[in-house]
Amino acid sequence: MKGRIGILTVAIVGLVLVASPAMAAKGGNGKGHGGAGTAPVQNSIILNETAPRFGDYVSFTVSYPNTVKDAYIRVNCSQNGQLVYGEGGTSTSSFKLGGDSSLWVNNGGGAADCQAGLYYFQGGLQTWLAWTPFAAAA
Repeated sequence: MKGRIGILTVAIVGLVLVASPAMAAKGGNGKGHGGAGTAPVQNSIILNETAPRFGDYVSFTVSYPNTVKDAYIRVNCSQNGQLVYGEGGTSTSSFKLGGDSSLWVNNGGGAADCQAGLYYFQGGLQTWLAWTPFAAAA
């Protein structure tokens, strides 16, 4: 079972790394649609904390269509272009920047460029709804 989880984690990180530049080039946020007779919902993910630092917990306020059953968040952080931290959770999760064991921790902390993505699965396909970049101080 551990091998499957590791493979899934690598696959998700790979998808995030491939999808994020494309999403950023398009402005990062897509638009969802509400039910009949309702205004479209703007997909968004907003960092709740100001000036987060390595080791801090961060959380996000999210918005997405009610047609999406379960939405998830993925947080990735890089130092000098190298992925040093990646963690996923539900749309209500909080994330400890660096976690308890990551390359970021092994590097002794420091500042990092981060981004959080909001996504969901439907029919086995992963769909990205919105992205938000943020900086984490040392």
